Amino acid sequence: MAAVCVRRSFLSQTLSGFRSAGSCGISAGGRSHLCRLQSGISVTSEAVVGKRSACWVKVSEHESIGRNFQNTQRGGGRGRGGGGGRVLWAAVAFSLFSRTDEDHRDEAERKQDELILLLKRAKLSVYYGELQAASGFLHQAIALAHQTHNNQAIIYTYSQMANLAYIQGQLDSAEKLFKAAMSFMLSGGMPQDNNAIIEMSLKLATIYAEQNKAELAEHGFRFCMESLEVKLQRQKEIPAEEQTEEQENLRKETRLLLGLCLDSRARYQASMLHLKQAAQDYQKALNICQQEQGETHPQVRLQVDTPTGTPTGKHTHR
Repeated sequence: MAAVCVRRSFLSQTLSGFRSAGSCGISAGGRSHLCRLQSGISVTSEAVVGKRSACWVKVSEHESIGRNFQNTQRGGGRGRGGGGGRVLWAAVAFSLFSRTDEDHRDEAERKQDELILLLKRAKLSVYYGELQAASGFLHQAIALAHQTHNNQAIIYTYSQMANLAYIQGQLDSAEKLFKAAMSFMLSGGMPQDNNAIIEMSLKLATIYAEQNKAELAEHGFRFCMESLEVKLQRQKEIPAEEQTEEQENLRKETRLLLGLCLDSRARYQASMLHLKQAAQDYQKALNICQQEQGETHPQVRLQVDTPTGTPTGKHTHR
């Protein structure tokens, strides 16, 4: 019950802050679909505002052609009893509407390809350290994702924008963008204890730690830890013979995420000079990594090489 209260409290605090932020102006331009939902965040780029979809133009052309053709057939049909004209009109109308459906599908596929290309360009720009270019591609992508009502693309793009803002030290923007992504995830029916929600909550807790918001940071770390521990306990109750491969993969993923939470909290504890608690968390994270990844995994060596991550905790994390 306590864990449930912590989860509800943390998420309500997180998203209430997001909703009350009002028009926070993450990017320039007009209001997007997200503004109309909860946050007031503006993400539509100037290049997209006022741009009409080509498929609507094609529909209008078909309607005009249909009206002209119908008027012509009315005049010719009277002399021949109108029967052949009606049949011909039905055939042409079917052809026109079929063409309209094809145009809609072609337009949707074109926009989907454009969206994927923008995200790939953003990722490549980050790889080469061209962060301004990456930001531009992501802003175009989020506008297109909203335009096509592609919720998965919206969530992914917001999370990438948040990661980019974080590595640039723009913590306030990163916080708002992570909250935007979480809002869409939760409104889409994703459970609060889904690993994706917990991972994003961990990133928010880390941001709060860097902003010296100690209460929010500690609350966030506790939410993540307790949510994962409850999930792992539930998974333990499933008999071994009933465990599926998918459930085993989820168990491993959940446990590794718990290790990541312990590692992140240890770094926070070390920055606060709570070295004993930091050493304990580092040791637990190391144990999980060794058990799930093996002794030779690069992440295990990284944990061992982390100064405060030594079992004795003799060194100070800097």
